[in-house]
Amino acid sequence: MTNEQLAWNVQNGNRAALTELWGAVRPLLFSLAWKFYTRQGKERCAQRGVTLEDLQQEAFFALYDAVQAYKPEKGYQLTTYLHYATENRFRACMGIQGKADALNHADRLERPIPGDDEGREQGETLPDEQAERELLNVDEKAEQAHFHTVLEQALGELSVVQSAVLRHRFTQQHTRQQTAEALHITAEAVRREEARALQFLRGKPTVLHLREEVLETAAYHGTGWFSWYFEQGSVEERIVER
Repeated sequence: MTNEQLAWNVQNGNRAALTELWGAVRPLLFSLAWKFYTRQGKERCAQRGVTLEDLQQEAFFALYDAVQAYKPEKGYQLTTYLHYATENRFRACMGIQGKADALNHADRLERPIPGDDEGREQGETLPDEQAERELLNVDEKAEQAHFHTVLEQALGELSVVQSAVLRHRFTQQHTRQQTAEALHITAEAVRREEARALQFLRGKPTVLHLREEVLETAAYHGTGWFSWYFEQGSVEERIVER
């Protein structure tokens, strides 16, 4: 089912369709939230008491705004409405006066772009959902490769036992008892080596920088009240899981 069909179902009272639609467009909305956050600047956002998670939460309300404004007869994709809805919500969250008033006047997108030699209309310049997702996937793969390289280098500086303990505990999600049995050592030895290894890693600047990157750009993705509502997971639970 397309996003447009889901939006139509939501308009006709199907609440379950909103959950499905949120899951489908969340990567795009979070990408828009991150772009707005970086465009405004971390310091400016902090001065106004706005965090990245605040914008991600506003993205859900923007989705609802876009669904309510969606008009199939206009012929535009839902993503067209999402771009305007998120911009309006984000600007309001930052206390920026004025907004892009195109949700209920989508026909403005048919206007030619002033000074454009190719004679394009404004609606033609809006990115589509597939392109946004492909770009987001590329970014995520690059980040994962970077994280993997940094962590592998750090683990390589640990003793064989310490490296094995961390891999069992955090990669394979084994308990200390399971780790002890796999490595043929005691659970107390696992606890001790784990503590020493983590203390060593916390002292490495590259790992500390990596931790900041994860917390700022990844750890809170999918958290907040809407995550709890749809996925039954709190911020604290999701952070621990990561």
